[in-house]
Amino acid sequence: MPDVVKSEPSVPSFLKRGTLVQDPTGAMKMLKNPKNEEITVRQVAAYLKLHRETVNRMIKSGELPALKVGTAWRLNRVQIMEWAKSRRARSNPQD
Repeated sequence: MPDVVKSEPSVPSFLKRGTLVQDPTGAMKMLKNPKNEEITVRQVAAYLKLHRETVNRMIKSGELPALKVGTAWRLNRVQIMEWAKSRRARSNPQD
């Protein structure tokens, strides 16, 4: 029987320029050179592992910070990363 090789999940391209990411073991690590750039609802949904419509509802309710450009929403990558970090901190309080 052939050996099964597990590959590390790839980091989404919008995160590669630098930010806080979770590695396959669950540990958080910092990638270099964080950038304040706009990302799409689709990219945010992939990162947060949510459906696009869920992200749209969160934007419309004010839960996620976003800017409407024409008919599309744009979100700041660093703000989304900080939002996700704060949500993790609230759901896993350290005593």
